[in-house]
Amino acid sequence: MELPAEWIWVSGIFFVLGILVFLAMLVAIIALIATLRSISSKVQALSARVESVSHRVEELVESAKEVTGRAKGVATTLGGIASSSAHKLEIITTVLFAIGALSKMRRTLGDRKKRG
Repeated sequence: MELPAEWIWVSGIFFVLGILVFLAMLVAIIALIATLRSISSKVQALSARVESVSHRVEELVESAKEVTGRAKGVATTLGGIASSSAHKLEIITTVLFAIGALSKMRRTLGDRKKRG
């Protein structure tokens, strides 16, 4: 039994197309490998930069912690000074008020003695 000519042609076209698809996939795989290699080197460079930036950020955080501690110390000191000053001002104000009240009482008594 002989194979029909159409079957041989269809099989030949199918095999040629299969070979072309295989070659196209081979070229695509080679291109993907080249792309992955270039991306890999870029990722490694980016990774080094990220590590450098994270190290700098850690240094800044430590520096900020030191500044924050100093600022809290200064704020506490200034709060103490303000409290002390307010207490002294309160005492001075009370004394001045008492002196003013005594002075007014003397004037009032002096005016009564002059009238009487």
